[in-house]
Amino acid sequence: MGRRFRARIRGLLGGAALLACAPAAVTAFNLHEQVLPRAQWPQHANGRNVAALPAVAEALRRFEENGKIVIVIRYPGGDSGRQWARELHDWLVGLGVPGRYLELQPGAGAEDRLIVSIIERG
Repeated sequence: MGRRFRARIRGLLGGAALLACAPAAVTAFNLHEQVLPRAQWPQHANGRNVAALPAVAEALRRFEENGKIVIVIRYPGGDSGRQWARELHDWLVGLGVPGRYLELQPGAGAEDRLIVSIIERG
């Protein structure tokens, strides 16, 4: 029994050593969040004034630098929040970001803002 026990322990330790040497399968990413207050949204939106909004300008800049991003637009609940997020989504598509890189999610935390999260995959 002593020999078998020692052989098992050596086998377990050898397997543990192999696992410790294996590279971790971790996907690196960076998260950048920008708040877009309702007060900043232009009353008469056009491509120029929407692209000049700090949150939009940052999203466009990061998309141009690194196409491996997802832009998540978190909006306040209700129809007006969803409509505002959809409008921003449509402007981003019009400004050159393909729709497959955009995602809408409820949960901005306040009725007077959108949260634009830019997730860059490494």
